[in-house]
Amino acid sequence: MNVSHSTHRPQTLISNRLQPGGTGRCELVSRFNGFGGASRKPLKRLSAFTALNTWLKPGANERGNRCLRRLAIWLLGPLLAFLATTASARTITLKPEAVDAFATLSESHPRSGWAAQQIDPTLFVSNPPIGGANTSYLVRYSFDQIPKGNRITHAEWVVPVGFAATSTVTVWRVLAEWGIGVCHQFRMVHPKRLEWSVPGARGRSVDRATKPTGSGKFEPGMVHVTVNVTQDVELWHGGAAPNRGWLLAFDGPCILISPTHAGRQQWQLRVTYEPE
Repeated sequence: MNVSHSTHRPQTLISNRLQPGGTGRCELVSRFNGFGGASRKPLKRLSAFTALNTWLKPGANERGNRCLRRLAIWLLGPLLAFLATTASARTITLKPEAVDAFATLSESHPRSGWAAQQIDPTLFVSNPPIGGANTSYLVRYSFDQIPKGNRITHAEWVVPVGFAATSTVTVWRVLAEWGIGVCHQFRMVHPKRLEWSVPGARGRSVDRATKPTGSGKFEPGMVHVTVNVTQDVELWHGGAAPNRGWLLAFDGPCILISPTHAGRQQWQLRVTYEPE
């Protein structure tokens, strides 16, 4: 293989030499060897960059440098704070194991807190949960997994649904205390018997909040609805209101996915929090 080496040195395309008789400023000169041979002329388009470079030199314009430094600090400060906050935020997913209280409120069986559906005269079931206009559910989660000293930034509840459901599910924050023996008629029977202000926890501003937390409509082919529950979780975790859970209400027949069998991984309460 023959290899040839050229000793020709290409001419410099751009030179910043001072020209004789110049003004003392650094002028950019072109030495492009084009069709007309070598030529020398100022690069006027680069004069702005030259001026900027001279202006930023130490001592050339100290006032301008200070302004730029302050501007950089003003812009970078909030950006760094935002990045630090984002990096410290954490999201956890609460599964059905985090539910510490659950009950069925069925108008057809007002004294039972677990009979959601009657199969025959002697058999009642509550799993999978079957909702309807006259059947709702009380669900309360424990938030012990969220460390103290953190604030809630976002929370959403994923409610999975069975096949061919077309009803609307509405989530209400429960206000009244409920406990042992809770059912459609009573909110507790021990240590003493207390009734709901309206059976089925339907009393607004007394049994449940004045306005619903959120709602979603099940459509054919949908597998779940997601409800934003940030405000409720923030109230409970921050101690501004006692955690009495939610009431799931429906405007028509609806079969939900079992939280203890096939839907164990589908029932999710996703909570994002960050240090206060």
